[in-house]
Amino acid sequence: MKTLFDLTYVNPASFSGIAVYALRLLRGIDQLNSGLSPVLLVTQKNCDYFADKFPSFSAIRLQIKEGRIFEKLHAINGYIYKRDLNRIIADNGIDVLFTPYLHMGALFSTDIPQVGVLHDTQSFDLLKGQWVKRCVYRVFTQAAIKRMSHVVVISEHSKISAVKMVPLLNSMPVTTIYNSVEVSSPLGSSLFSKLSPYILVVNTLMPYKNLETLLRAFAILKSRITHNLVIKAAKLVYWEATMVPLIEKLEITDRVYLIPENFSESRLASLYSEAAIFVSPSKMEGFGYSPIEAAIHEIPVVCSKEGALYETTRGLLNYYSPVDDAEQLAGKIENILLKKTCTEKLRKISREYMDVYSPIKQAQELRAVLEKTIKKTS
Repeated sequence: MKTLFDLTYVNPASFSGIAVYALRLLRGIDQLNSGLSPVLLVTQKNCDYFADKFPSFSAIRLQIKEGRIFEKLHAINGYIYKRDLNRIIADNGIDVLFTPYLHMGALFSTDIPQVGVLHDTQSFDLLKGQWVKRCVYRVFTQAAIKRMSHVVVISEHSKISAVKMVPLLNSMPVTTIYNSVEVSSPLGSSLFSKLSPYILVVNTLMPYKNLETLLRAFAILKSRITHNLVIKAAKLVYWEATMVPLIEKLEITDRVYLIPENFSESRLASLYSEAAIFVSPSKMEGFGYSPIEAAIHEIPVVCSKEGALYETTRGLLNYYSPVDDAEQLAGKIENILLKKTCTEKLRKISREYMDVYSPIKQAQELRAVLEKTIKKTS
């Protein structure tokens, strides 16, 4: 089963959750020796990166058209590269096309079956009020989904949301395969001793990630605890425009630290493992990597029950609600810091997550879907 993995969307200089998804899945396939015979579809910009990461996999470079006009036409990427992609498929005897990131500009083929991963439908909500952009997004996303032979979603919550937003999924084969989660060993102890003790959050600086509620909760606690608040995230416009003024207003400037630099997996592991507690107050998640990663490092975690979080964390963590209630969140954080969670309980949660979300298990489930899809369309 020769499988073409579309990795043309991955930019090594600016990593994202959907890029992490592909990397972890490929590592699982590599460990499994799964019979998928992956062929990596790469670009000039990321070919060296994937050659270094996966030297045993063959790769084919798609010549991406450069220039501003093509950047603006990303919604029709599939049409722009259709002929080139069909030629690559024919020349290399590809059996199935796998798209780890199914979106409106995803590449597609008219010659072989295709399986795509729909991570979430958040853009339908985030584009409310932007009617033209939302209409374009809806039309092209639905078209991309319709071309799939099989759709993979990353949680049952994502499946329900996707079917609600894109009703045509009701008549298509859809399978839930949870993301895999990997964590590296810490580089060493006390790398972040100058910040300790600290409460940690690792997330994108976007309004729906709900950092505001955490900041307000921290302000409530500031005179009762000695901890700092550490935020690991890229510095976006939202930080300077909205969060910094709020931090100043709450008078917590000297206790809040933003770490915008890119970290290696081992350095991030150190940041997790040295935290006193991890908090994820997000309002929307299709899966939610960071609370699971923190828990694997045997750190107490508090998170909301919004989106897929309660499902994917398997109800094993500490939860608060309503999601915007800073008093509730502050109370939960303080209670955990005071009582100190049993080490054996944290270790048990860690082991369960490592088992349930192992890359090999994800690779096995994907192989089953790809085999079923080829058999059904042959």
